[in-house]
Amino acid sequence: MICMTAGRKPKDMRFLSLSLLVLAAAVLASGVACKKSAEKSGPVTFTIQGASDVTGALDRKDFAGAIQAIMQVKANLTEDKRLEYNQLLQRVKDALVNAMATNDSAIKAYQALRFIESGR
Repeated sequence: MICMTAGRKPKDMRFLSLSLLVLAAAVLASGVACKKSAEKSGPVTFTIQGASDVTGALDRKDFAGAIQAIMQVKANLTEDKRLEYNQLLQRVKDALVNAMATNDSAIKAYQALRFIESGR
């Protein structure tokens, strides 16, 4: 019988498999822990100019207004605020995705945002 393990003993392969399983479990556990700690840290407060207009529109469920506001923020964006803009944009996307199941204007706003962000 030909062994496909390139000279390794079955005992070594079990150890390797078990090691990979433990490593995968550790990675998954650390990812869950990081997500939970991010959730516990509370909402991100934005200092970028115009962010309050975006979050206010999201709170009012004015999704078209949120898209207009985020585009205004992007128009005035400086390179040092890029990370904060990306976080704000992700908040808009998350809010739209969460509302899409029950709100047609969220679907339209999400499609518009995708269109705008793709540069078309």
